[in-house]
Amino acid sequence: MLRRFAVTEADSAWQLIQALNQIHEPGLKARLFHNAMEEMNHAELFTRLADRFSVQVPHPATPPRRQLFADARSVAAFEAYHYVGELDVFEQFSAYARAAPPGPVRDTFLLIRADEEGHQLAARADLVQLAGSEAQATKLVRKVRLERFVEALSRGANAVGDVVSTLLLAGVFVLFGPFMVLRCRRKLKEASWTTVASDQTIEVFKMTPDDAS
Repeated sequence: MLRRFAVTEADSAWQLIQALNQIHEPGLKARLFHNAMEEMNHAELFTRLADRFSVQVPHPATPPRRQLFADARSVAAFEAYHYVGELDVFEQFSAYARAAPPGPVRDTFLLIRADEEGHQLAARADLVQLAGSEAQATKLVRKVRLERFVEALSRGANAVGDVVSTLLLAGVFVLFGPFMVLRCRRKLKEASWTTVASDQTIEVFKMTPDDAS
């Protein structure tokens, strides 16, 4: 779980860095770059924590990434994605900090939550400025929420489809498997043993007591 948080934070930094090439306003560019550097630091904190408590060997593979700025039609639309992500992380980390027992895990969540609070406040302010008004910013946020909801439904449907397919195959095996096994056993019993020699088939029969006499 801690490594998943590390991957999520690293992906957030990657998304922000990818967007920097398309953003030309110096102030916004500087804020996003600083945000990205803090996300990288968060990823490092979670990685160290995972190394400390995990008994599993770290998996070096990076999951596929989808560049959010490429999907956004404007800088404001991207900032809406950014704001929603920062707000969700802030709320989730607050919940994890309350649930975790006293110790390094809770301390790490509290430390990162403080950064995320600043991130989501700054992202909201930038979004309002880019959108032109609070109302337009809220509209963009609702659109992002809807898109994420649809994506979650799609992932859920794919997962359910995989489960249903597995259950159907298991049901077919349970229903017809015993009949197929019996059929194979019957065929084996009915088969006669043959030996091929000099293009002739010699059948081997079991000798009876009468034949022996």
